[in-house]
Amino acid sequence: MKMTVFAMISLLTGGFLSAQTPSPRRLQKSLRKFQSATSSAIRSAAAMIFLPTAKASPFCNHGKSRLNIFVRPVNGGEARRLTSEKDRDIQQYFWKGNDFVIYAMDDRGDENFHLKRVKVKDGEVKDVTPFPKVRSELVDDLVDVSETDILFRMNKRDPKVFDVFRLNVPTGEMKLAAQNPGNIDRYITDHAGKIRAAITTDGVNTKFANAARRECGIQERADHEFPPAVCPAVLHF
Repeated sequence: MKMTVFAMISLLTGGFLSAQTPSPRRLQKSLRKFQSATSSAIRSAAAMIFLPTAKASPFCNHGKSRLNIFVRPVNGGEARRLTSEKDRDIQQYFWKGNDFVIYAMDDRGDENFHLKRVKVKDGEVKDVTPFPKVRSELVDDLVDVSETDILFRMNKRDPKVFDVFRLNVPTGEMKLAAQNPGNIDRYITDHAGKIRAAITTDGVNTKFANAARRECGIQERADHEFPPAVCPAVLHF
């Protein structure tokens, strides 16, 4: 299959849509270069990503007095603005399939981030997590698993805990993937996009909970007392 290379250029000041560790697939497939920006003190990040049929390159630039998402043809040409956010800069986003870009946006600094999708073809923007006083965060972009789906977590059921949902980006349909029993702080997926482990906490002590190959639930395997912390990098069977 003929592959097309496109560059994704973003202006970032923080994480990548989530408080969670980025998925190993994205770390393995993305080349990130950080460099000093201009007097605005914004840092720029560039990632080179390979997609089968990508024809456009998304990047952030100033539009409507804020950082908005623009696209331009890979082979060169005029840039076209996709988003028109006026209250806050778009700092975190990623490409999903060949038709959509997903980005995070809160309501004027309330930190209740919603996931929004923008259609590359016509710039249509839709809030795919349109719930008041709810925070949504990426768990896994499923880049090698699905052309349409992502895993994300949100605290809609209970403000104190985050459940995981699988979202179909084109249709907006979402299904519960994992309900938080109340003590899970972070979920970990394998290379097939399945939730295989988690980090649990009681506010002081942390535990690594491993589901192994079973589908029936996650079991705690090891205790780690505070202040040492557990931060798994890769889950491999």
